Amino acid sequence: MQPFNEKQLLETISKGNEKAFEIFFLDYYPQVKGFITGLLQSPEEAEDISQDIFLMLWGNRSSLNTINNFKSYLFRV
Repeated sequence: MQPFNEKQLLETISKGNEKAFEIFFLDYYPQVKGFITGLLQSPEEAEDISQDIFLMLWGNRSSLNTINNFKSYLFRV
């Protein structure tokens, strides 16, 4: 995957750009799912929760451009 500027990507997503969100999703989803799987020891539950997190992020996309450290924010969600 091509490297991207996270802050610019979040700004683009906050404006409703679905392609930017797809790039973002493809980069972060495996990390989130792996983290949650490690906590729950259930790949099925981890997948459901991970999907819910990204749905919530998309639903709140207009505020994503205000986040300074997204990775930290994401793993607190």
